[in-house]
Amino acid sequence: MNWIKEVRLENFQSHLDTSISFTNGLNVIVGQSDSGKTAILRGIRWVLFNQPRGTDFMRVGGDFVRVTLTFASECSIVRERTNSKNRYIIKEPGKDELVLEGFGIHVPQEVLDAHEIYPLRIDRDMELLLNVSQQLDGPFLLEQTASVRAKTIGRISGAHYIDMAVRDTTKDVAKLQQQTRHVETEVEVLKEKITPYQFLDKAKEQLDVSERKFHLLKEKDAKRSRLELLKRQLQEFVKEKEKVEKRLTILKEIEEWKRNLERLQFINEKKRSFQIKHDQLIEVNKAMNTCKHWIKKTNNVDFAKKNATTITQKYDRLNQVKQINDMYNHLNRSLVDVKVIINQTGFATHSEEQKVQELFNKVRVTIELRHLQLRYQSNIDQANTLRKTINRLKLTKQCEVRHDNLQINIQQLEKYKLIQDKLVDVKKRLQDGVTFISQKQQEEQQLRQEYEQRLLEKGKCPTCGGHLSSTAIKKLLT
Repeated sequence: MNWIKEVRLENFQSHLDTSISFTNGLNVIVGQSDSGKTAILRGIRWVLFNQPRGTDFMRVGGDFVRVTLTFASECSIVRERTNSKNRYIIKEPGKDELVLEGFGIHVPQEVLDAHEIYPLRIDRDMELLLNVSQQLDGPFLLEQTASVRAKTIGRISGAHYIDMAVRDTTKDVAKLQQQTRHVETEVEVLKEKITPYQFLDKAKEQLDVSERKFHLLKEKDAKRSRLELLKRQLQEFVKEKEKVEKRLTILKEIEEWKRNLERLQFINEKKRSFQIKHDQLIEVNKAMNTCKHWIKKTNNVDFAKKNATTITQKYDRLNQVKQINDMYNHLNRSLVDVKVIINQTGFATHSEEQKVQELFNKVRVTIELRHLQLRYQSNIDQANTLRKTINRLKLTKQCEVRHDNLQINIQQLEKYKLIQDKLVDVKKRLQDGVTFISQKQQEEQQLRQEYEQRLLEKGKCPTCGGHLSSTAIKKLLT
């Protein structure tokens, strides 16, 4: 414990320069009246608590006043005042001097931390100096009123912290109880409001079923629209089919036409080859006539002998020409047959290439018509399905009426959901209130533990500076 080891008073009231040493225990100051005994206590109070204030305690004729306190920790506090200075000086071993000025009427915190002797503040307007009393002060707290004594004991024991916590907790509990009653009243009112909407769960199930049916009807209606479009397309296909059937009727003998076309193409090729041979035969006849003319002109045997070889060659060639002529006659007969066939076919008046192209076009149209026939059959099947669907959609108006009723139920269900959300919010607020009370109780217990721990660490009373054991602290807190 830090205690005052020595005090020195300079120009303080009746003391010119007085030094007094104390021991660790009971110290008694004796002397005649007006010898300066009270001035010693007053000087100590002046250093520790800046009381009394002013300069009335300065010795008559002195230009300064100074009081120095030396503690057992070898720390010295100097309180000095002159006409121009008002300061504290703190001297600690191993540290520089600390000079404090301009602090007003309050003791600097550095000075309080140095001597660790704090005044006990009872309330905002009152504090007690327990460590240093004046000459005429009565016994501890006996001259004070009962309320002051109670406040002082509460401050010393730390019970005011508990009182503050209890007071705040009581206010919080009362406020939460009021909120709880208000919330319970709201719950009852909401329950009464919810009663007319108990049928909404069943209505919601019916609404869900109706919504599914409504969506199904919308899908079927869309399908009906598609089927109507297909129906119109089917009618167009039927008209197209009639046109195609007319064309097919014309083209029933197309296979026979193909065979006749192939025969005509073959005959035409043979005709062309025969025409070439006929032209060759004409050339040979012209050559024979020329040869005969020259034979008539040349009656000389020598010349005949010379041309015998040539004539023999010509004769062989003539035999070949006869064969060609026979072939030509055969071709003429075949040509007559071809002309008969051409006369029997009405399309022989056009050119063969145009006729072939028309036949190819008709074959392509035939293939397309076969595809159209398949699509026509498919459209007939879809039309039958559409008729069945239309028969099932006759109840659409009834479903629309039910849908309007379900919309009204949906609005009521939304109101019910809002009321239910308010109920959940009220329950949550109740739970938050219970949690808040629990937290405050835990905080109170934690503050008590922290206060007890700090007292144990300090090991002494924060007001009187006395030693405190763990047992005494627990008794004090309980």
